[in-house]
Amino acid sequence: MLTMGKHSATHTVSRAYTSTPDLAGFDKFARKTAKDCLAAGWVGRLSNNGHLILRAPDGGGTVALCKTTVGARHRQNTLSQIRRAQRPDRRAAGM
Repeated sequence: MLTMGKHSATHTVSRAYTSTPDLAGFDKFARKTAKDCLAAGWVGRLSNNGHLILRAPDGGGTVALCKTTVGARHRQNTLSQIRRAQRPDRRAAGM
């Protein structure tokens, strides 16, 4: 655990990946996306700046989720990053 102080407030940030990260403050889309990924075996941690860093079950990729996912394009890009992280490496298949 890392404890950081900024002015009079103290924030505790965990750098360890877990299957139950704190999703307080995340919007509806980010919470649903994170819960779906965590249910599928992904693990997550909160970064120092408040993003949720999700790691694929096979360790092959990571995706960062913002607390507020404003705009359809941002949501689409986030879901695309998740699909890419789940996809097997095509180079290993000889393509």
